[in-house]
Amino acid sequence: SFAVAVAHGLAKTDMCLAYNLTNKQEFIEALKNSNEKLAHTQKALKESEEKARREQMTANEATDRMQTLMQQLPSGIVIVDNNLKIIQANKKFIELLGEEAKAIDEVVPGLEGADLKSFLPPKVISMFQFTLTKDENIVGHDIHLDKQLLNVSVFSIRKHNIIGAVIRDMYVPEVRKEEVIGRIDEVITQ
Repeated sequence: SFAVAVAHGLAKTDMCLAYNLTNKQEFIEALKNSNEKLAHTQKALKESEEKARREQMTANEATDRMQTLMQQLPSGIVIVDNNLKIIQANKKFIELLGEEAKAIDEVVPGLEGADLKSFLPPKVISMFQFTLTKDENIVGHDIHLDKQLLNVSVFSIRKHNIIGAVIRDMYVPEVRKEEVIGRIDEVITQ
């Protein structure tokens, strides 16, 4: 029989029908398990992609709201990196800088990537550098610049990496009124 044929070298064990049926069944089971694992992995991947898509939409909405808010504020706002390159600036900040900055803004919206040092005098730049290196905020520092009185606050957003500033032109009527009210409140409180 088959065992005799194997003994004489006329057949190999993998030619046995029972052996092949067993191996085939094991192979089918292994394939089934592999397919189940693949289906589970695909489901997990799809769920992960859905979650990432929802988080991206939420982040985009938050960014849009923040940009809209920045543009509506009556103060100049600028955010820069650790090389003092502008990440983002609002229209009021660009207006404070003057005509040259407005012309650049038309080509490069928000002055993104521009060197802050080319727009502001050294005494203002030193405030930015101080906050970058010391990670200490500067709040409400008055600076006379040409015919402007600027109230500058510089603050850390990401330690030694990203900083922001709020700059108010103290001669603008709405800012002056707000500042006078604030300072009167301080005197009354004291």
